[in-house]
Amino acid sequence: MNLGDVKEYYALYDEESRLLSEEGQLEFERTKDIIKRFIPAPPGSVADIGGATGRYSYWLTSLGYESHLVDLSPVLVEKARKAAANYGGTNLASCEVGDARELKFRDNSLNAVLSMGPLYHLTEASERMQSLREVHRVLNGGGVLFAAGISRFASAVYGLMEEAIIDTEIKTIIEQDLATGQHRNTLGKVENFTSAYFHQPLELKAEVEEAGFSNVKIFAVEGIALLIGHLHTYMQDAQLRGTLLKFLRLLESEPALLGATSHLMCVGYKKQL
Repeated sequence: MNLGDVKEYYALYDEESRLLSEEGQLEFERTKDIIKRFIPAPPGSVADIGGATGRYSYWLTSLGYESHLVDLSPVLVEKARKAAANYGGTNLASCEVGDARELKFRDNSLNAVLSMGPLYHLTEASERMQSLREVHRVLNGGGVLFAAGISRFASAVYGLMEEAIIDTEIKTIIEQDLATGQHRNTLGKVENFTSAYFHQPLELKAEVEEAGFSNVKIFAVEGIALLIGHLHTYMQDAQLRGTLLKFLRLLESEPALLGATSHLMCVGYKKQL
């Protein structure tokens, strides 16, 4: 992994604006829904690895968890610290720059870990496995991992939605994504993301299992909602939004549709000691 690429990207890209878009809101609501179903009841200690500006960390704090945020980007960590003012002055238990491959938490010290970026920013399988085994180390027996991945087909879906596939250079990027999962922003435009790895759904599940996790489940986060041409209509109306979220939950584990999403979420448990 080129750490410089990732740090440079997040120094330039407005992550908060992405999360406030209709697609970002859908990702947030769906991810929260999955987490709430499987996370041990509070109180407990949770680490948000790749926590960016702290949206999930502060949400978990509001639910009664002791939340620790770790991110590779100093820019995002600083934003997360300043974001406390937006959440009623609530402080996180810790908010630090760190590397997912070498966590500073003690063995068996956490009830849950969110890995919300490392598995697609770590482009080499050996590095992804190192980060997963670090999560396994710091979780206590019965602790749960929530591991986010980007679908192998995400760029193809967006390319079709935005008619970007008519651009020869973007089409070449998408073709490489589909063939190898290795996404590279050869155009140098921030909107084309940064160096990343895009998983096949069952590939992500297999990596989590190889790291020692049991009872592993995988879900499509946004699912086929990405194909809705008027997603804003659903997200801006409370009743329609609720209907959409219920519908997506029905389809979230359907094998035939797992890859038709932007983000994947893998849930796995550390066996009881």
